[in-house]
Amino acid sequence: MARKRFLTTGEASKLLDLSRSTISRMFDQGTLTGKRHPITGKRIISAEAVGALLNHYDMPGRRGAIQEKGVLACAFEKPTQSLVEKAFHTEPRVHLQSTSFGSDALVLFSKSQPDLVILDDPLSDIPVAEVARSLRRVGVGKEFKVLLISDRSDFGKEELAAVDECLQRKTLDAACLLAKALAMLGLPQTPPDAEKPFKHERSSARMTLRIPARIELFRPNVPRERIAGRAILQNISMGGAFLTNIELETRRLPVSPFKLLLLVDGPPLENWQAHCHVARFQMKDTLSAAVTFSRISRDNLKKISALTGQ
Repeated sequence: MARKRFLTTGEASKLLDLSRSTISRMFDQGTLTGKRHPITGKRIISAEAVGALLNHYDMPGRRGAIQEKGVLACAFEKPTQSLVEKAFHTEPRVHLQSTSFGSDALVLFSKSQPDLVILDDPLSDIPVAEVARSLRRVGVGKEFKVLLISDRSDFGKEELAAVDECLQRKTLDAACLLAKALAMLGLPQTPPDAEKPFKHERSSARMTLRIPARIELFRPNVPRERIAGRAILQNISMGGAFLTNIELETRRLPVSPFKLLLLVDGPPLENWQAHCHVARFQMKDTLSAAVTFSRISRDNLKKISALTGQ
């Protein structure tokens, strides 16, 4: 399945572990690029921009979620159609296509090359076993799986030869269908890192300062091209700092990976600076960031030590 070009605010919020309202604010402020849907007017976020942020903050599991899996569902009965829609409507890793006829399913299969085909028995136009066999002929050399939903238990071996798994409709619910589909797609039951929120562990004492600071963002391969900005240095330790009220002259974060130069001119850190990696961003009313020092002079470390007593 092809990589998505755009994400809904809900999909972006799950990938970045932020609320939908935060994603919307970041879009409105230009921090995340994207566009408005031409019909609904809703915000859609650039998958490239989200992927770049995930790559910069080293979250490969979530980055992989942007590479979605394709599911084609062919169901004639309304209850099965509703069941399929309910199973997948909140799953951002799956792109669902639906049709009611076997003939349409064969056409859609040849165009979209899904990773999983769900067939509901019976279909109105073509026997479901024939549809499954036709899929195998059309999809020779392609990797995909076929899941059959049926009340029948009398399928012959030849009828089931083109089917990978079969579920009984009588005992099937949306959660069971989703679990089986994810297993067949090779996806974990929960998105990577979904139950592993970021936990920041401080290895050294922090001193609260709340003093003005200047920042410069730059790409490592183009260090002379910089985006200037300002922030409040909320607190500091021997290993890093926390910045609040971040304002950039461009009003948006770079899409490509970048580093940060932190500079303070006033007391108690006169003529102080450090090169930093950004550990995380957070967006509430304003943009904030936790940074770790990647390069700092001994004199500037001594100034921090004098403040923190370390």
